[in-house]
Amino acid sequence: MSAHNHINFKEVSFLPAKLDGLLMSDTIFINEDLDPHEKNAIVAEEIGHYYTVSSRITDYENMNEYKYELKGRRLGYEFNVPIQKIIECYELGLSNIHEMAEHLELPEEYICEALKHYEIKYQNKLFYKDCLITFNPLKIIED
Repeated sequence: MSAHNHINFKEVSFLPAKLDGLLMSDTIFINEDLDPHEKNAIVAEEIGHYYTVSSRITDYENMNEYKYELKGRRLGYEFNVPIQKIIECYELGLSNIHEMAEHLELPEEYICEALKHYEIKYQNKLFYKDCLITFNPLKIIED
């Protein structure tokens, strides 16, 4: 988190409305009971909110607030699972979601969501450096 040293992080036992993380001003509060991989995912999403939302998201029925929620989540995916890390996993011979999740210290479901995000963003194909990446199914072909 050194890239975000202007943001404070505090683990707490109390958060409202079943939240696992909450951004208030320049402090991210995180549920202390989460496992470390879940904490990494939640912190990244809250950092995404820090950079994309000017007010607290409280009403998920409101379409504009929901859009900000999704925007923060997507930024979190790109922070935690950047394309270069996907290629790194491939180069290390990590062949499934479980191995990727362990290497990146994130929940398996989060890896799947990040790959789905990239599948939608890049219409399932991305040429990156010397690689062709398809996200569903995940496949990397080096040039």
